[in-house]
Amino acid sequence: MRIRDCQDAVKHFSFASKHVSLQDVLLDHDLAMLGDAYVNFVYSLALSERQHKPVGRKVASSVLAMAVRKSGLRPLLPLRTDRHKQADAAEA
Repeated sequence: MRIRDCQDAVKHFSFASKHVSLQDVLLDHDLAMLGDAYVNFVYSLALSERQHKPVGRKVASSVLAMAVRKSGLRPLLPLRTDRHKQADAAEA
């Protein structure tokens, strides 16, 4: 299976079609759980390569929340969204 663009992804992944906006994606708890696994895996893989041994780590919520703010996505989240929910949005 080769995915060329976002519209192609929607055809292959049935769960993707329920999102009509970027805000829908950012607020999807299920996508955040999946993204959490990917983000932590990639982070651990990079650390393992750098340290020349297997390493398992989690990316801190504060780092992910900062990424949401720096990316300009913060205004898409509800006003009183705490750091943890901002991190979830980054992972989604």
